[in-house]
Amino acid sequence: LSDLGAVAIGDEITFYIDATSTGGGDIRIIAIEVLNVEGEYMVATDEEPETVIESEGTTTMGFSYQPDEQGYHWAQIIVQTDLEEGGERTVDVRGQAAVPTVKLWPGVIDFGPVAPGRTALEDVHIANEGTVSVNVSEIAFDNAVFSHSEELPVRIAPGETTVLSLSFVPEDSEEQVGAASVTLSSGTRLDPVELRGNACSTASGALY
Repeated sequence: LSDLGAVAIGDEITFYIDATSTGGGDIRIIAIEVLNVEGEYMVATDEEPETVIESEGTTTMGFSYQPDEQGYHWAQIIVQTDLEEGGERTVDVRGQAAVPTVKLWPGVIDFGPVAPGRTALEDVHIANEGTVSVNVSEIAFDNAVFSHSEELPVRIAPGETTVLSLSFVPEDSEEQVGAASVTLSSGTRLDPVELRGNACSTASGALY
Protein backbone atom coordinates (compact mmCIF):
# COMPACT_ATOMS: atom_id res chain seq x y z
CA LEU A 1 0.00 0.00 0.00
CA SER A 2 1.29 3.42 -0.98
CA ASP A 3 -0.04 6.06 1.44
CA LEU A 4 -0.13 9.61 0.04
CA GLY A 5 -0.98 11.14 3.42
CA ALA A 6 -3.34 14.06 3.98
CA VAL A 7 -4.16 16.52 1.19
CA ALA A 8 -6.34 19.62 1.36
CA ILE A 9 -9.63 19.38 -0.52
CA GLY A 10 -9.16 21.04 -3.91
CA ASP A 11 -5.37 20.72 -3.88
CA GLU A 12 -3.50 18.42 -6.26
CA ILE A 13 -0.39 16.37 -5.54
CA THR A 14 1.71 14.32 -7.92
CA PHE A 15 3.10 10.92 -7.02
CA TYR A 16 5.23 8.39 -8.87
CA ILE A 17 5.57 4.63 -9.17
CA ASP A 18 8.76 2.96 -10.37
CA ALA A 19 8.84 -0.24 -12.45
CA THR A 20 12.17 -2.08 -12.64
CA SER A 21 13.25 -4.95 -14.86
CA THR A 22 15.20 -7.42 -12.74
CA GLY A 23 14.97 -10.56 -14.88
CA GLY A 24 17.76 -9.86 -17.33
CA GLY A 25 15.68 -8.67 -20.28
CA ASP A 26 13.62 -5.80 -21.62
CA ILE A 27 9.96 -5.58 -20.57
CA ARG A 28 7.30 -3.80 -22.60
CA ILE A 29 4.47 -1.99 -20.82
CA ILE A 30 1.22 -2.67 -22.65
CA ALA A 31 -1.25 -0.68 -20.54
CA ILE A 32 -1.58 1.36 -17.35
CA GLU A 33 -4.99 1.48 -15.65
CA VAL A 34 -6.16 3.37 -12.56
CA LEU A 35 -9.19 1.90 -10.78
CA ASN A 36 -10.68 4.30 -8.23
CA VAL A 37 -12.86 2.78 -5.52
CA GLU A 38 -15.04 5.90 -5.71
CA GLY A 39 -14.81 9.11 -7.70
CA GLU A 40 -11.99 9.84 -10.13
CA TYR A 41 -9.55 11.45 -7.72
CA MET A 42 -6.45 9.56 -8.88
CA VAL A 43 -5.41 9.62 -12.53
CA ALA A 44 -2.32 8.93 -14.64
CA THR A 45 -0.52 12.14 -15.65
CA ASP A 46 1.90 10.84 -18.29
CA GLU A 47 0.24 11.08 -21.70
CA GLU A 48 3.05 9.08 -23.31
CA PRO A 49 4.80 7.01 -20.61
CA GLU A 50 7.96 5.08 -21.39
CA THR A 51 6.73 1.78 -22.83
CA VAL A 52 9.92 -0.28 -22.59
CA ILE A 53 11.79 -1.04 -19.37
CA GLU A 54 15.32 -1.88 -20.39
CA SER A 55 17.11 -4.78 -18.74
CA GLU A 56 18.05 -3.84 -15.17
CA GLY A 57 16.55 -0.41 -15.84
CA THR A 58 13.71 1.52 -14.21
CA THR A 59 10.75 3.42 -15.63
CA THR A 60 8.94 6.07 -13.57
CA MET A 61 5.19 6.56 -14.04
CA GLY A 62 3.44 9.72 -12.87
CA PHE A 63 0.00 10.03 -11.28
CA SER A 64 -1.99 12.74 -9.48
CA TYR A 65 -4.45 12.90 -6.59
CA GLN A 66 -6.94 15.79 -6.51
CA PRO A 67 -9.81 15.20 -4.06
CA ASP A 68 -12.93 17.33 -3.81
CA GLU A 69 -14.62 15.42 -0.99
CA GLN A 70 -13.45 14.87 2.58
CA GLY A 71 -12.38 11.40 3.69
CA TYR A 72 -10.15 8.50 2.62
CA HIS A 73 -9.86 7.53 -1.05
CA TRP A 74 -8.39 4.36 -2.52
CA ALA A 75 -7.30 3.33 -5.98
CA GLN A 76 -5.57 0.37 -7.57
CA ILE A 77 -2.98 1.00 -10.26
CA ILE A 78 -2.60 -1.91 -12.67
CA VAL A 79 0.41 -2.18 -14.99
CA GLN A 80 0.13 -4.72 -17.82
CA THR A 81 3.37 -5.97 -19.40
CA ASP A 82 4.32 -8.47 -22.11
CA LEU A 83 5.69 -11.03 -19.65
CA GLU A 84 4.14 -14.45 -20.16
CA GLU A 85 4.10 -15.12 -16.42
CA GLY A 86 3.39 -12.46 -13.84
CA GLY A 87 2.81 -9.88 -16.52
CA GLU A 88 0.41 -7.86 -14.36
CA ARG A 89 1.55 -5.76 -11.41
CA THR A 90 -0.74 -3.84 -9.06
CA VAL A 91 -0.17 -1.08 -6.52
CA ASP A 92 -2.80 -0.05 -3.97
CA VAL A 93 -2.82 3.69 -3.23
CA ARG A 94 -4.56 5.58 -0.44
CA GLY A 95 -5.02 9.30 0.16
CA GLN A 96 -6.86 11.32 2.79
CA ALA A 97 -8.67 14.54 1.91
CA ALA A 98 -9.10 17.05 4.72
CA VAL A 99 -10.70 20.47 5.05
CA PRO A 100 -8.07 23.22 5.43
CA THR A 101 -8.42 25.33 8.59
CA VAL A 102 -6.80 28.75 8.26
CA LYS A 103 -6.94 31.87 10.42
CA LEU A 104 -6.04 35.34 9.13
CA TRP A 105 -5.48 38.54 11.10
CA PRO A 106 -5.82 41.47 11.45
CA GLY A 107 -9.15 42.01 9.75
CA VAL A 108 -8.43 45.73 9.31
CA ILE A 109 -5.12 47.40 8.42
CA ASP A 110 -4.74 51.17 8.76
CA PHE A 111 -1.56 52.50 7.15
CA GLY A 112 -2.11 55.94 8.67
CA PRO A 113 -1.01 59.16 6.96
CA VAL A 114 1.45 58.57 4.11
CA ALA A 115 2.91 61.25 1.83
CA PRO A 116 2.35 60.90 -1.94
CA GLY A 117 4.94 58.61 -3.49
CA ARG A 118 6.10 57.19 -0.16
CA THR A 119 5.61 53.53 0.79
CA ALA A 120 4.06 52.23 4.02
CA LEU A 121 4.23 48.54 4.95
CA GLU A 122 2.01 46.50 7.27
CA ASP A 123 1.87 42.76 7.97
CA VAL A 124 -0.94 40.25 7.70
CA HIS A 125 -0.62 36.90 9.50
CA ILE A 126 -1.96 33.59 8.18
CA ALA A 127 -1.98 30.59 10.53
CA ASN A 128 -2.60 27.00 9.45
CA GLU A 129 -4.62 25.45 12.27
CA GLY A 130 -5.58 22.30 10.35
CA THR A 131 -3.96 18.95 9.65
CA VAL A 132 -2.90 19.51 6.03
CA SER A 133 -0.51 21.93 4.37
CA VAL A 134 -2.06 24.85 2.49
CA ASN A 135 -0.78 27.11 -0.27
CA VAL A 136 -1.54 30.82 -0.56
CA SER A 137 -1.89 31.16 -4.32
CA GLU A 138 -3.26 34.70 -4.78
CA ILE A 139 -3.63 38.04 -3.01
CA ALA A 140 -6.01 40.31 -4.92
CA PHE A 141 -6.65 44.03 -4.32
CA ASP A 142 -9.57 46.17 -5.40
CA ASN A 143 -7.58 49.43 -5.19
CA ALA A 144 -4.27 49.81 -7.06
CA VAL A 145 -2.64 51.91 -4.32
CA PHE A 146 -2.44 48.74 -2.22
CA SER A 147 -0.24 45.80 -3.25
CA HIS A 148 2.18 43.09 -2.12
CA SER A 149 5.60 41.89 -3.24
CA GLU A 150 5.42 38.32 -1.97
CA GLU A 151 6.48 35.47 -4.24
CA LEU A 152 3.50 33.14 -4.55
CA PRO A 153 2.51 30.43 -3.90
CA VAL A 154 3.46 30.40 -0.22
CA ARG A 155 3.20 27.00 1.49
CA ILE A 156 2.12 26.85 5.14
CA ALA A 157 2.59 23.58 7.02
CA PRO A 158 0.16 22.47 9.77
CA GLY A 159 0.75 24.46 12.95
CA GLU A 160 2.81 27.15 11.20
CA THR A 161 2.11 30.86 10.70
CA THR A 162 3.39 32.95 7.82
CA VAL A 163 3.62 36.73 7.66
CA LEU A 164 2.89 38.57 4.39
CA SER A 165 3.76 42.20 3.86
CA LEU A 166 1.21 44.57 2.26
CA SER A 167 2.10 48.03 0.96
CA PHE A 168 0.35 51.37 0.50
CA VAL A 169 1.78 53.82 -2.06
CA PRO A 170 -0.56 56.83 -2.47
CA GLU A 171 -0.41 59.08 -5.52
CA ASP A 172 -1.91 62.00 -3.57
CA SER A 173 -3.15 62.83 -0.09
CA GLU A 174 -6.74 61.73 -0.75
CA GLU A 175 -8.35 59.19 1.55
CA GLN A 176 -8.00 55.62 0.25
CA VAL A 177 -9.85 52.44 1.21
CA GLY A 178 -9.78 48.96 -0.24
CA ALA A 179 -9.61 45.25 0.49
CA ALA A 180 -7.12 42.41 0.12
CA SER A 181 -8.55 38.99 -0.74
CA VAL A 182 -6.38 35.96 0.00
CA THR A 183 -7.09 32.75 -1.93
CA LEU A 184 -5.66 29.28 -1.29
CA SER A 185 -4.71 26.91 -4.08
CA SER A 186 -7.66 24.72 -3.06
CA GLY A 187 -9.94 27.59 -4.13
CA THR A 188 -10.82 28.62 -0.57
CA ARG A 189 -11.06 32.41 -0.24
CA LEU A 190 -10.37 33.84 3.20
CA ASP A 191 -12.29 36.76 4.66
CA PRO A 192 -10.95 39.95 3.04
CA VAL A 193 -8.71 42.34 4.95
CA GLU A 194 -10.03 45.90 5.03
CA LEU A 195 -7.37 48.43 4.05
CA ARG A 196 -7.21 52.16 4.83
CA GLY A 197 -4.70 54.88 4.18
CA ASN A 198 -4.79 58.66 4.60
CA ALA A 199 -8.26 57.97 5.97
CA CYS A 200 -8.45 60.45 8.84
CA SER A 201 -12.27 60.49 8.73
CA THR A 202 -12.66 56.76 9.41
CA ALA A 203 -9.33 55.68 10.90
CA SER A 204 -7.80 55.53 14.33
CA GLY A 205 -7.42 59.02 15.75
CA ALA A 206 -4.10 58.07 17.34
CA LEU A 207 -2.52 57.69 13.92
CA TYR A 208 -3.35 61.27 13.00
